[in-house]
Amino acid sequence: MAMGLNTMITTRFFAREYLSVRTSEVLVISQTLKAQLDRLLKMHIPLAELVGFEVMCQEAILKYPGISYAMVVDLDGKILFHHDPSHHTRILTKDIMSAAFKKDEGRLRKTTIAGEELYDFFLPVYDSRDDLIAFIRTGFPVNHITGKIWKLIGYSAATTIISFVVSSLLLIGLLYHWVSKPVASFIEDIKRIRHEWPSKKEHYIETPSKDEIWQLASAFNHMLNELQLSTVSKQYMDYILENMLNSLIITDRNYKIRTVNQETLNLLGYSRDELLGRPITEILEISLEDAMGSTGSYSAVKAIESGYLAKEGKSIPVLFSSSVLRGSKNEEQGYICVAQDITEIKTLRGFIPICSACKKIRDDKGYWNQVERYITMHSQAQFSHGICPT
Repeated sequence: MAMGLNTMITTRFFAREYLSVRTSEVLVISQTLKAQLDRLLKMHIPLAELVGFEVMCQEAILKYPGISYAMVVDLDGKILFHHDPSHHTRILTKDIMSAAFKKDEGRLRKTTIAGEELYDFFLPVYDSRDDLIAFIRTGFPVNHITGKIWKLIGYSAATTIISFVVSSLLLIGLLYHWVSKPVASFIEDIKRIRHEWPSKKEHYIETPSKDEIWQLASAFNHMLNELQLSTVSKQYMDYILENMLNSLIITDRNYKIRTVNQETLNLLGYSRDELLGRPITEILEISLEDAMGSTGSYSAVKAIESGYLAKEGKSIPVLFSSSVLRGSKNEEQGYICVAQDITEIKTLRGFIPICSACKKIRDDKGYWNQVERYITMHSQAQFSHGICPT
């Protein structure tokens, strides 16, 4: 755009200056012819009786190839002398001559002769009594100026294109060397760290330069160091959660399961992928209000008897607790649910009808069973018999 604007300004300036130069040139030619004509007129020879002035017009044309014509016309528009004798005695049109009479000095104007557009210059000729008797007329084609302008535009356009191509190639090369190549290396290092993380203890991005890429790499390396420390803490917490003896389930605000520990999977018989994303209501035997409390004014739910539904449909009695998971700005992010399997405790809990004499226990169907048989059926305990000293 800059070079295009420069070309436009340059061509306009060039056209004006070149036209001025060409005008000065035809002025010099016309004044030279006028000086020669004045010398003849001072000899008191009538203008119409002069002989051989066409030769002077022809010499002017030969000396200045850019000039289209040189001639002398009287006040009636009749051509008295012309570099081409075939135009002798030809009469010019009134509009051309009327333009010449408007000033008594040399004047340049555009005109059209035989379909060709020309710059026409008129210079007045006076006799010994200072009476206007004729005009010296010279001219050059307009396309002589426009041709030079288009040639200048062509050179400027070629220079612009070459400069654009060279600068583009140079810019591409510099961008590749200073930007694309370091960024590609940066990305490869990130991929390497991604595959090695977190098994490898030390991670860093290498960059040989000291530019913005280096600053980015330095900031990234600093972030890696901090992330390495936080990852150690996270792994430590993950180990704790995975080795808990109680079931742990973390849900989002919509009660969909986000995290479970291994004890939960062992208890319910699900895989981790089968539980993640499912609503916790699918495995709870109590309502959400009882399990999670009121989200408006929440108070933690602690150790209430409930049940989890295992994958095969079996109900597992648990002691259930829950609390709200809050973020750094105390915003509610989800729920933490902890459950303890109380299957063995639950089996022998409640009133047991036992015979005060023989110690047999009555089951739900009304049958009396030995203590050993009843406890074995309702727990995992096994008996070994012996005889006490008493």
